[in-house]
Amino acid sequence: MSGALEPWRSKRAVHDPGKVLLDVATATAVALGGDCLADLAAVRAQPAVFGPVASDPTVSRLFTALAGDVEARVAAIREARAGVWARRRPLAGGPGRRESGQLILDIDATLVTAHSGTEHAEPTYKRGYGFHPMCSRIDHGPNGTGDVAVINLRPGRASAWDSAD
Repeated sequence: MSGALEPWRSKRAVHDPGKVLLDVATATAVALGGDCLADLAAVRAQPAVFGPVASDPTVSRLFTALAGDVEARVAAIREARAGVWARRRPLAGGPGRRESGQLILDIDATLVTAHSGTEHAEPTYKRGYGFHPMCSRIDHGPNGTGDVAVINLRPGRASAWDSAD
């Protein structure tokens, strides 16, 4: 992604454009259930998990640069993503083992704190307030991508240990 977006990186840019788009996707669509770029602050607040995250003005400048010729930018992003999928390492081996060549899904839940005004946020079992999304990632082995397959944004009261939730 970084290589595909390099032509639109400003000369003084500190943050990699590919990482900026990844952070935006993490904050707004995938992990945190956000709905606007301001929700990137939730990712920025966890540097131990996500590393350095670009500021709102930096993200805005990147989006402005990418908005010039949308078709060319979207084509570059799609080509980069296709390149990642083409390089994934398939699992080898026999059936019934981790090395069986089968697709492995990693399913896990996590608590995400939200403000009280957020739609469908509820008290959590750890006495916080927010969501308890269930996440499913595709595991292509130790050198795989860990692409997100599905995220079910559940209310905070949902339990990872209760199959009904």
